[in-house]
Amino acid sequence: MQSSTEQKEVAAILEKEGISPAFFLSLLGDFNEALDGKGGLVAAWEPLNAQIYDSGEISTGWEKAHPGVQDKNCRLISFSLMKDLIKLEKPQNTEDYGSYVMMDIAAVEEDSSLGVLKPELGKYIALFDEIKLSPEEQQAVASCDSGSCSGGSCDTENSGDACSSEGCATCETGDLEAIYPKAWADRGIVFPKGNVSLISVVMNDPDSGVLFVGHTGVLVNEGKGYLYIEKLAPLAPYQALRLQSKEQLKSELLSRAEYYEREGAAAPFIYENDRILQ
Repeated sequence: MQSSTEQKEVAAILEKEGISPAFFLSLLGDFNEALDGKGGLVAAWEPLNAQIYDSGEISTGWEKAHPGVQDKNCRLISFSLMKDLIKLEKPQNTEDYGSYVMMDIAAVEEDSSLGVLKPELGKYIALFDEIKLSPEEQQAVASCDSGSCSGGSCDTENSGDACSSEGCATCETGDLEAIYPKAWADRGIVFPKGNVSLISVVMNDPDSGVLFVGHTGVLVNEGKGYLYIEKLAPLAPYQALRLQSKEQLKSELLSRAEYYEREGAAAPFIYENDRILQ
């Protein structure tokens, strides 16, 4: 998202849906300025198969501009857009959270550019904190690992076909896809109804016995198609994708090999708000 034209288009779409893009654009501008045109970032809309960037140049540029400061991750960026749309109806202990959001919380508390998120830490933890699985749930997840989806053997080069979240959810060991939605409800999270939704890629860490939100993005239904906004990862680009369908988004996300790197982990579940992405 380097092109000012693209940024203005995205901003206009967000504003139409009642989301102020100013904070998001400031974080994006800071990232792009640090890279100074390097890193292989594209300056206009690109097709899905043209997303190529130089992670080494991005890392060098960011660390030169912001020594000792970690780059923002996907959860922080998505939350910056969704924080006013997602509601928290129960108080959340902001001192009690797991290791997968520990760095996020530290960033909010220490990085002045994220200060606006401090009052929302309870909501952030309720939304993204990991879930400790029971022994029975761990066993169920293990039987649904990414190499043994009910849809067949997991091929990370073509995982959108072989390892769909629906396929893993139909393992005879239980309804694993209901674990996170139940936790969100128990924590008091209420998702918005409308054209904007949070996309969450929930992954499994078999060593720690937890489910965690490993990736997030924001999906906007424009009527004639969809806009998907994400930060790929720390020290990786912001990007906006034009999509024809939710199925296209699901295929794109499930094709990412990095979501299948943990040995013995289940294939990811992809949620649109609190429901499996259809």
